[in-house]
Amino acid sequence: YNLSITVNGNTYTSSSTLRAPVPIDSLYFKGEVHDTLGYLWAHFNEPAGLGNQYRWYAKRIGKDNNFLSPMNSAFDDKFIDGKSFEFAYDRAVAPNSNSPDDNNEERGYFKEGDSVVVKFCHIGEPEFRYLRSYYMNLMSNGNPFAAPSTLESNITGDAIGLWCAYGAFYKGVKVHKP
Repeated sequence: YNLSITVNGNTYTSSSTLRAPVPIDSLYFKGEVHDTLGYLWAHFNEPAGLGNQYRWYAKRIGKDNNFLSPMNSAFDDKFIDGKSFEFAYDRAVAPNSNSPDDNNEERGYFKEGDSVVVKFCHIGEPEFRYLRSYYMNLMSNGNPFAAPSTLESNITGDAIGLWCAYGAFYKGVKVHKP
């Protein structure tokens, strides 16, 4: 997929390749707080052959308007190439949310009774590099001891941003105690 935008005589371009979706094998819930609040866990068989990058999103049906990605939701297969493993993510919070469960002890947790759909995306390396640099900048924001970093945009023409094709695999789960 190609992007070309011309504004005030300046042209900005980018391209992104749509990769085949890579499935996660299973999703399940592990309670961390009072057994009713916890994280979503996934079992994943990562295909052999270095060079795959991924991004995780989740959406609670009836609660979230969009798929949301938690902090550091993008990863590559540098250490997991060809391995079978389990991993977890917390629940992302929409920016500026004033929802009660985003502003109390439930913040960041999935809750027993939630119906959740995960969007597991296969992305390209330039897109992953942008996301990794984006998260590094977020984590160091305001920290005077953090190493300086720059965003690795995949848009040419002296622009900062992300143009990304997502090879998306969807899987749903009803959150309940095992």
